[in-house]
Amino acid sequence: RFLVHALSVQTPSNPPPHAVRESVHRAVHEMGTVSGAFASAPCAFRPLDASEADFLSPRQPSVGTGCWVLVTISGSSEADHQAHLRERSRTAAQRFLLTLACEGIQAEWVADPPDAAELRAGGIPMGREEAIGLIWCTEE
Repeated sequence: RFLVHALSVQTPSNPPPHAVRESVHRAVHEMGTVSGAFASAPCAFRPLDASEADFLSPRQPSVGTGCWVLVTISGSSEADHQAHLRERSRTAAQRFLLTLACEGIQAEWVADPPDAAELRAGGIPMGREEAIGLIWCTEE
């Protein structure tokens, strides 16, 4: 007997509000397993809890229950390397958005994140990381 596995088509569903955060965590985990040409992923996807994200509400692109994901890259002293990391990370962010869409989660990219000082003031530790974007995730 042979067991045949086929690709299945995922259709978006209407997730319950608590499923948004669960879907985001699954997508973050998936992004951590895709490194491309790097020994590790070129960026990090950091879901923010309510207390960390409170100061971001003016940037929220749509109304609804959801959560923020901060997209960061590690700092590099080489300008060309930093530019390369930014581009690779934007590609990873597109994959992240697609992963969420397959789960019925609406995700919107915000390309103008607060700088590191603003994020620290909002209670988000940054270290040497640079924020390159935010993703607002909510139910469709």
